[in-house]
Amino acid sequence: MAFNAYHGVQQTTTNSCGAFALSAALTHLGSATLPDILNTGNLAQRYTAPGPAALAQRIYQITGNLLLNLLAPTPTATYRYQAPVNDYNPPSALAFVARQFGLAVNNIIVYYNNNAAGILQHIQVTNVGAGTDLLATEIDLITTQPAYGLVNGPVNYTQKPGPKEAHLVVVENLNHTIALNETELYDSAYGYVGPYTLNNNGPLPLTQISFTLPSGPTVNYQFSGVWIKLNV
Repeated sequence: MAFNAYHGVQQTTTNSCGAFALSAALTHLGSATLPDILNTGNLAQRYTAPGPAALAQRIYQITGNLLLNLLAPTPTATYRYQAPVNDYNPPSALAFVARQFGLAVNNIIVYYNNNAAGILQHIQVTNVGAGTDLLATEIDLITTQPAYGLVNGPVNYTQKPGPKEAHLVVVENLNHTIALNETELYDSAYGYVGPYTLNNNGPLPLTQISFTLPSGPTVNYQFSGVWIKLNV
């Protein structure tokens, strides 16, 4: 159980990070099998090369359905499917797909803290049938029966992933999603898989996630207050 297959695998579009993080998490948990793609380095091997990006792209066709306009005087969110898909991955979509891959409802838990609640409750959803704000809409989409997962909040992030767990963690003002397991982080922006620190190894609750790229620079992400715990 690890993110090994995702070494060097970068997201293929600007907003597909959530789908890539979820595909790495599902692979880590043994809930997803990588599809085979053409071995372009040796055609004699035919369609036998593992395709982690292909799995993520397939997931993104479902999860990439949230347009956010956070800079407007009244921030708005619209659920839609563009052709090609190019929008954000809301927690409801990630929970739905995790459920489709066989994870139990009780093993898909979406968390948010007070800071995230304050932001999400000020975003109005433009779709018919939406809740009072984006937070209420997401909770309804996730927990209305048959539920795709559980929602818990507002709470603080106080414990890193344990064995047989993966966390999808939203960072950088809700603009990016990364995956964590007990010892590794996967970031599709860089194709990075490796060790990480929370709050520079200081006490939790979580505010910052850091890791050092093989080329030398250290990346520091500010936690946005939303995460999904997946386990088997």
